Amino acid sequence: MGITEKESKVILIITSCFYPNQVITDFDSRIDSLENRINRYIYTIKKINFEIFDNVYFIDNSEYSFKDFPLLSSMLDKKNIRKVKFKPSEISFSKGKGFQECEMINYILEKYNEDINFFKLTGTIPLVNIKYLIGLFKKKFKNKEFQIFTTYLSNLERKLDSRFFYTNKKTWESFYLNYQKFISDKNNFYLEHALYIFCRMRKIKVNLFYPKVGKKVFYQGNGNKFATSRINYFLNKLKFK
Repeated sequence: MGITEKESKVILIITSCFYPNQVITDFDSRIDSLENRINRYIYTIKKINFEIFDNVYFIDNSEYSFKDFPLLSSMLDKKNIRKVKFKPSEISFSKGKGFQECEMINYILEKYNEDINFFKLTGTIPLVNIKYLIGLFKKKFKNKEFQIFTTYLSNLERKLDSRFFYTNKKTWESFYLNYQKFISDKNNFYLEHALYIFCRMRKIKVNLFYPKVGKKVFYQGNGNKFATSRINYFLNKLKFK
């Protein structure tokens, strides 16, 4: 069952997996305690300005319930963020983490029309400049166009950053109908690779933005620190102008 929703202009989709379980993902996760992971979600909710969005969704696909984490749950309620529990499909058991993220996004967008714009945010890494970014996107983004805003694009690695991106349902729908099926963590073909191939093959306009996260240290699912560099960002941006 999908989500019945009236049309909005811009929505935020925060994707979450409270604690990855190898039963439902083949992604090689290297994360620390469940408590630390929940604290990262709480920190993200504290740092982001949600008033700029028409609707905000926090969607989780783990085996845990929101009631297992009362502080996070109450904070989401206080911020008027819609809590969504999602059960991945049977096929995603073999496809892995990236495929499941696509399913989560598809579920939220199901009842919106193709002109809806959305920002996808990885829940453990907040963007403190998100208000500025949304203003920038609104100026540059035309709903009738196929385009995507992301933080990183590499022809060498053939990937596009899937941790944070902004696009519309029209563009996303073209992606998931034709390219989502190729995602396979076991074959080292992740969501970021599928998005890259999609943009190249369909000649989708890609715009880069800088992900400002502040001074706090954040870790990705593979255990590596998430690091940003303005120099690397501008060099990367110059390549794809």
